[in-house]
Amino acid sequence: MPSASRTLTASLQPVVEFDNPGYSSSVLRIDIENKGAAGVAGWKILARPVRSAPLRDITPASVTSADGYLVVTPAPRAAASLGAGQNTQLALNCTLWERIEVHFQGVGAEVVAHWDALQ
Repeated sequence: MPSASRTLTASLQPVVEFDNPGYSSSVLRIDIENKGAAGVAGWKILARPVRSAPLRDITPASVTSADGYLVVTPAPRAAASLGAGQNTQLALNCTLWERIEVHFQGVGAEVVAHWDALQ
């Protein structure tokens, strides 16, 4: 299971970087914990359908419940407002995407992420 740990800054930076060659995976499951002293200030999900395409912002407007592409649990704790010491889990439909990156920002936050793909 891949993982990453990042001490965040005011700028968005990648934490989760997932390649889906041949579109072989259907769900990208991510566990995120903020081990820092401050909350996460923002996030974006970027994806591209083919290797030659640029990464595009596919962040849903609301991620507090299932919306067809992204499921967040526990429901009221979205990644964009992840306070110090909190955690959340994401499940992202990745059948359309060759690459997915999840970026976070927040001075004083430290995000630890673990992810795996379901076939």
